[in-house]
Amino acid sequence: MKISSISDIHIKSPTDKSYALLLDFLNHKEVSDSDGVLLLGDIFDFMMGEHKEYLDLYKDFFKALNSLLQNGKEVHFFEGNHDFHLEGLFKHHLKSEKFFYHTKGIQKTIGEKKVYFCHGDDIQIGDPTYKILKFVLRNRFSRFLFNKVFPFKVQQFVAEFFSNKSRKRGQAYYSNQDVIKEIFRKSAINFWKFNTADILVCGHSHCQDDFRPMENRKYLNNGYFPNSGNFLVIDEAETRFCKINLSV
Repeated sequence: MKISSISDIHIKSPTDKSYALLLDFLNHKEVSDSDGVLLLGDIFDFMMGEHKEYLDLYKDFFKALNSLLQNGKEVHFFEGNHDFHLEGLFKHHLKSEKFFYHTKGIQKTIGEKKVYFCHGDDIQIGDPTYKILKFVLRNRFSRFLFNKVFPFKVQQFVAEFFSNKSRKRGQAYYSNQDVIKEIFRKSAINFWKFNTADILVCGHSHCQDDFRPMENRKYLNNGYFPNSGNFLVIDEAETRFCKINLSV
């Protein structure tokens, strides 16, 4: 089995250069050769609610996902802290048994290794303010508001407002990358107190990392894709970061 994963692209609009990078990723040879493609959250900077307008805004994205599914690939979309309450939209449009939508992390077996995939905010230690905001935005009542009450334009305004607040808070909180990298490494060690996975893969921190704190344990972070241009490939033989041309 071969898996390609990516996270934290933070696409703001169809004209965003990061959107072109996402399409490059979905059409990359490594991805085409993969058995599974995992989008580990914050692919979009604000996408919330099951509004069909997203299908027109990002039609090339949905077309690329459909193409992967039709070619027998598994596609997994994980909620991030900037893109959520989207399950109905994705499942209604993609209509494939090989598409999976996740609100929590999952574990997959690749060769002899157990690999746990998640966005990263669910394993992060500390940051209580974010956890409160996450509860407010991700609970059932908020899902009802985004999906059933707010018209698309209102929803876009609300989503962008909270996205901007999250970004500003994140810029302050995540400004020291060395500190954040250390927090997530400690979070990984804490994760292994309760989980037997051999490899932990996530995003959220915007710090690309390959950390091996003990024998047979590895923590990998996709990092911030628009800066690094790297996505992660895992197969039975190895784990490696692959590069995409950032000159778009």
